[in-house]
Amino acid sequence: MNKFILALLSLLLSFPCVANIDGTFIQTWLYSYWDDERWDDEIASMKEIGIQEIIMADIASRNNGNEPWLCNYPSHLPNTNLSANETTKILKHAKKGGIKVYLGLGCDNRWWNWNLCNDNDYQEFEEAITMSCQIARELYSTYKTEFSTTFSGFYSVYEIWNHIEWNNPQRRSIYAQRMAEQFNRLIDTLNVIDPSMPLLFSPFASQADWCANIENTQAFYEEFFQYCQFREIDEMLPMDNIGGGGQTLETVNPWSAMYANAVANNNGIPQCNANIESFVQPADSLLYDTDTTPLFGVNYWGSAPIGRFVQQLAIAKNYANKIYTFAYAHYQSPHNNIPGIHQNLTQYLHTGEIDSLYPTLPQKVKYEMIEIESHNSSSSHSVLKLTWSDDYYDEKGILRVNLYKDGKCVAYRTSTRSESGNIAHEPDFLLYPNYSKSDKTQYELGFIDTWGNESKSSPFCIDLDKGENDLSENTHLMTTNSEFTDYEANVQFIFNTETTLNVDTEGWYNISYYTLSGVLRKNVNLWLNKGKNWIKTSDTPLHQPMVIHVKKISR
Repeated sequence: MNKFILALLSLLLSFPCVANIDGTFIQTWLYSYWDDERWDDEIASMKEIGIQEIIMADIASRNNGNEPWLCNYPSHLPNTNLSANETTKILKHAKKGGIKVYLGLGCDNRWWNWNLCNDNDYQEFEEAITMSCQIARELYSTYKTEFSTTFSGFYSVYEIWNHIEWNNPQRRSIYAQRMAEQFNRLIDTLNVIDPSMPLLFSPFASQADWCANIENTQAFYEEFFQYCQFREIDEMLPMDNIGGGGQTLETVNPWSAMYANAVANNNGIPQCNANIESFVQPADSLLYDTDTTPLFGVNYWGSAPIGRFVQQLAIAKNYANKIYTFAYAHYQSPHNNIPGIHQNLTQYLHTGEIDSLYPTLPQKVKYEMIEIESHNSSSSHSVLKLTWSDDYYDEKGILRVNLYKDGKCVAYRTSTRSESGNIAHEPDFLLYPNYSKSDKTQYELGFIDTWGNESKSSPFCIDLDKGENDLSENTHLMTTNSEFTDYEANVQFIFNTETTLNVDTEGWYNISYYTLSGVLRKNVNLWLNKGKNWIKTSDTPLHQPMVIHVKKISR
């Protein structure tokens, strides 16, 4: 974690202005049970971090061509059924809270298997866009008068990805022309309805083998923009795909630049914005429960640490006019998750400060073999269950607990969210299905807080007869002053309650206290003796980790 803190500090100092979060996506299944009070609380929390816009992603959908469309509003279109009237609900509460709403258009979920170079797939896509045009007209006639300032535009739900066909220039051109033809039909419809209503869409790019490379992806978008009649009000919100696993913090910067360059080469149309992902998708090997690898919850989709999210913000603001996220209410709301996630995010957005207080560890870890029935069959499996004493602590909560074997994370459990009847709480156990009773390897537990700071335990061997182990103090050491190369000589780093200053000569010294984001919080003059001097909590503003400058002065 030392390298993480150093890299993050460098990043924050390189980007002195904190980015804003302008909007968020939301899905109907999440808010379908919210009452009026919950809506008020959720919107108040959104506005606390600056959110002014919501994209409702799923107005209508179907899974195959033989099904009726399931609509989240009372549609009178042919071949539609009412799923629930969630559209009226969100517009009503957004109007009360002063939040703008973009309504997503229909999504035929066969989209994920379509290759628009193939005639049959293109015909089905054309039929789906016809439905989107009809939905747009109906939504406008149903809601625009009552929610004139709230209902602000439309969102095309189809997520364009960098299709492998784009690596072939001829096939790429066919794909771009066909995609543009259908987008133009939708834009033409919106121009007739109300030319002031923008169209938003959110593509993504992956570096997987089944995807086009970055050069051919940019070539596709440049050609697509040439054919498509986007307007200045329309917005492209590329997903950074870090949560989805298609990109990383190291790779997303050039791919974000690729989207921005393609738009710039089209005279800035459509607007280039951003959609940053606030979640962690499990690795493929941990994504599904199977009879041979019963995971029993370790694959729970989790919220991203705020430290990672902050780095995503810093990258996005280089290329985006506005920044959206998928999705605040799902992963960062204090009403749907442990509240420290929202607290850390709010603190950063309001002050630029980061949280570097490492969690304290529990004193004991306990373990036992238990029998659990697989989620997918009636067979049972013997798995190792680990719990820990309740004396661990972090003021903003524990996001995740990892189990390490030979330095590799082999199991984990995340905090739960208030979805589908769950109650949001910190992880209180984890299961390791691959443990063997003959295994005498040393393990470690890692406790990760909502910012992303991780404290690892001392190594321990599992002795089932004993049933528990004592854990020693936190083995992490904070960054030493020699690693803070961005500051002047004799810079010290204060963590927790006290530190020491070593000076060559006694005398008066000026000590300047800075937050990790470089904000000056306190200036004091102290008499220091030659050699080691203790700097205690009373000299540390707000009792937070600080970087300090020390300068000899005359007095």
